[in-house]
Amino acid sequence: MTFSRSLSILLFDATDPRNDSSVGNIFLSQFESLFEKGKFSRFSLVNTLSSDTEETVWKERPVRLVKNQFSAIPIISSIRIQQFCKQKLKMVLQYAQEEIEKYSPEIIWGVLNSVNQIFFIDALMQRVDLPFVITIWDSPELLIQRLRLDTWTAQNVLFTFYKILNKAKHVTVICDGMGKYFEKNGTATPYSVIHTGILEESKVSIRKQKPKSDVLHIAFTGSIYSKLEWNAFVQAIEYWNKTHQQKIEFHVAGSLPKFGIYFPKFIDYRGILSPNEANLLLQRADIAYLPYWFDKKKEMVVKTSFPSKLSAYIAMGIPVFFHGPHYASVCQVMKKYRIGISCHSLDVKNIIATLKQLLDDNLFYDNYYIERKNVFDEELSSIVMINRYKDIINRILNT
Repeated sequence: MTFSRSLSILLFDATDPRNDSSVGNIFLSQFESLFEKGKFSRFSLVNTLSSDTEETVWKERPVRLVKNQFSAIPIISSIRIQQFCKQKLKMVLQYAQEEIEKYSPEIIWGVLNSVNQIFFIDALMQRVDLPFVITIWDSPELLIQRLRLDTWTAQNVLFTFYKILNKAKHVTVICDGMGKYFEKNGTATPYSVIHTGILEESKVSIRKQKPKSDVLHIAFTGSIYSKLEWNAFVQAIEYWNKTHQQKIEFHVAGSLPKFGIYFPKFIDYRGILSPNEANLLLQRADIAYLPYWFDKKKEMVVKTSFPSKLSAYIAMGIPVFFHGPHYASVCQVMKKYRIGISCHSLDVKNIIATLKQLLDDNLFYDNYYIERKNVFDEELSSIVMINRYKDIINRILNT
């Protein structure tokens, strides 16, 4: 599929373009590849410890980088947001209008991946008479939780967020649960589900047989957020190794929280790895671990999130052990495509029983290659991602 005609686009986001390994930039790099030279430009409003602006380049594309001070400390975080709206927003809008005049885009594409970005895009919509497509990776409630905003600021963020959605021509979300949640909250704007596309699928070797060695290798990559789930799983591994002849080795790569997690010495911790190094670690594993919160306070976030870890695990051809509630968006994918097993308990014995169920399921291992290929072809490949982008743009061009 191609565009019905050549067009120019200006992307507004809150991801630092200088960090090529960030999930946001990996996602946006596939989007950027759709456009001809001279037809794509980017404007990044980034939260940093300093406040200035610079012209830079990303993927040989021009970028206006605007830095803004922020804080995640309660009370101070809300004050910083208010300062941005009252003191800096007008200047950021001026920079944005300069970029619009310079590149003459036909479509504005906004990624709402920070609170400041939400207020900025809302103000820009009021000044610019162009079609807006809005991309959402995280729900506004999650952004609010991360900054621990006060009630008044949080309500203002939510009100502004939904105002943007209702003004947009189209919205892209990270999972269907997120789109349905926005619909339930009164958003009538059409939405499309777009995941990070998996590249070069054919180069990954697929393990068709269940593991038969004396050691079972389980891997986890990324940041640990779900601490209770993590602690229960580690305790289950400890109990398994005391009671089973086949031992489990748990290989972990990524950043660790400062407190709140159980991290005994038997865990093989590799530190923070590059994407390629993390993939090598995953390729050697038999099972990949993916935890999500059981806490009811996190229910909305769990329903509206799609972890990039899941795409990475599928890309490497590893069965997934999902450890979280039954209503999570991940479970909906795993019910449709049998690419792993779900455990909905913090009880050590239940965790072990679920792990045994996976290891004893010969039919699962016989069908894993087909299931993985189906989820890849229908949801997670870069081709699916690009075609969905093209479909959105063509719809706007033809209206």
